Amino acid sequence: MAQSSSEIQYLIDRAAIHDLLTRYFQGLDRGSPEQVRSCFTDDVQCHYDKRAPTKGIEAFMRSLRYLDRMRRVKSGWRISDRIHTLDWSCQVPANFAITLAQRVSNRSDRALPFSEA
Repeated sequence: MAQSSSEIQYLIDRAAIHDLLTRYFQGLDRGSPEQVRSCFTDDVQCHYDKRAPTKGIEAFMRSLRYLDRMRRVKSGWRISDRIHTLDWSCQVPANFAITLAQRVSNRSDRALPFSEA
């Protein structure tokens, strides 16, 4: 059965959107602002709770719960509009955050709570 070009484009777009979101979350996990920034259009608008939307790539960088609208541009799919929902927040010391690599390394250094017999 032949697939129409719109069905094929749908599958291509779906895979590209999946890749975009994967790249975004990998950037967060790696602590790579450059990788995270590459996931947004230059004119992104972000809606944080009841505040006026922030506009532009220089105005924000947070990782909480989002509802995104995406747009295909020449270089691929990018997030063009975002509704941000703050579920909770707290203040912690600046040195509290560590990278995923540090977390994995710290975890693998721990002794198991039981011995293997």
